[in-house]
Amino acid sequence: MRFATIFGGIASLLVAGWLVIWLSTQQVAPVVKETPEPTTPLDPAKDVMKENPFEEPKGPKLPKLEVSEREFNFGILGFQPNKDDYVGTQHDFVIKNVGDAPLKLAKGPSTCQCTLSTLTDLEVAPGESTVVSLEWFPTAVTEEFSKQATIWTNDPTLWKEAEKNHAQPGQLLLDVKGKVVNSVVAEPTSFSIGTLIEGEPTVLTGYVSSQTRDDLEVSVKGTSSEHVTAEVFPLTDEELANGKNILSGVRLVCTIQPRMSMGRVRESVTLTTNDAVVPEVVVSIEAQRQGPISIAGRSWNSAYSYLDFGTFRASQGAQTILSLYIAKGSAPIELKLVDHSPSELQISFERDDDFEEEEREHHRLKIVVPPDAPPSRLMGKDAGEVVIQTNLEELPELKFRVAYESR
Repeated sequence: MRFATIFGGIASLLVAGWLVIWLSTQQVAPVVKETPEPTTPLDPAKDVMKENPFEEPKGPKLPKLEVSEREFNFGILGFQPNKDDYVGTQHDFVIKNVGDAPLKLAKGPSTCQCTLSTLTDLEVAPGESTVVSLEWFPTAVTEEFSKQATIWTNDPTLWKEAEKNHAQPGQLLLDVKGKVVNSVVAEPTSFSIGTLIEGEPTVLTGYVSSQTRDDLEVSVKGTSSEHVTAEVFPLTDEELANGKNILSGVRLVCTIQPRMSMGRVRESVTLTTNDAVVPEVVVSIEAQRQGPISIAGRSWNSAYSYLDFGTFRASQGAQTILSLYIAKGSAPIELKLVDHSPSELQISFERDDDFEEEEREHHRLKIVVPPDAPPSRLMGKDAGEVVIQTNLEELPELKFRVAYESR
């Protein structure tokens, strides 16, 4: 009896141990509490769908959208280097469901920033509305821009319109367009006027205006020469009416006095404005002054009025004789060397008494780079210069550059 009791206890312990081992080898699935997926507005880039995710609905009750407009023109925008400074580059398109079934919407490809605001479940109930915001930040001045956004829908009428409009089934296209201009524009930006009038001032007229602001203020900061002056005058109502969408501006009047140095004229007028994007405007002037003296000869560049010896051996030097043809005045012409660089240049004058013309005198101007001069490179802004004083009222000073490279 005692043995049976002991044996029964041992058997119970063995069964219990086996049961523990068996249970430890089994995989028990954890209990997870389900949570609904959060809903977000349809504006992140990851929500863009390349194709319509909806099928054409069938049945007696169908959705039908009504949109405030399919195209919006921003008009004329002033270019801004910082996109945060743009004003008026966003437009809201209102989409209303005038049908009797839920209208489904999804964001498709876009060439501008497109946001389907207030949508959390992709559906607009019958009688309800939502907003699609299109925003465009121009990155450059352009005569005309056009940007487009695709909205996928389950509106069955857009299936019918697709073939006629060369669109995809259920596709709603929303467009924004406009024009991007500089906030301040000078016309012209450069005066190129050929030969200046001799003996009297040359007057040039231009305009500085704005198509984006009606309070443009312009003033003259300065000119590059004492012989060039500039004034600005507010545009008249008639000038504004004749302009191309001009809101405000000034008329620029530049005067070039006849005492400019002979040869090529390259001057400029600098203007300041009250515009933060274009605070300064520079108008250039390019012309040619024939003057009472014309120059000809070997190494003379008549197009740009400078002496160009080119490249030569320093041990050999270089020289030329220029012919100066000078209009006769009431007194004989007098020429005097005032300054020259480099200092090693040798310059001399000679009147040609055998020259037979009633209206002009002929003078020879000899310029020598001596063989013993050190090697030099006088090019561009480092070119040499010759300044000659005359007794001519209309050209008191003759000045030209000298370029060469000696090795």
